[in-house]
Amino acid sequence: MFQRLIAAALMLFASATAWAGLPTFCDRADKVTAADQDRVLRFAA
Repeated sequence: MFQRLIAAALMLFASATAWAGLPTFCDRADKVTAADQDRVLRFAA
């Protein structure tokens, strides 16, 4: 479970850096959709 939480946090960080125009650290960061973000936020909550 702890690993899944870390993965969710990394996904959020990657999407945030993509929106800020910073270099992305994940190839999928620019493909994160609003549905993906909602899913991660629901899991983390």
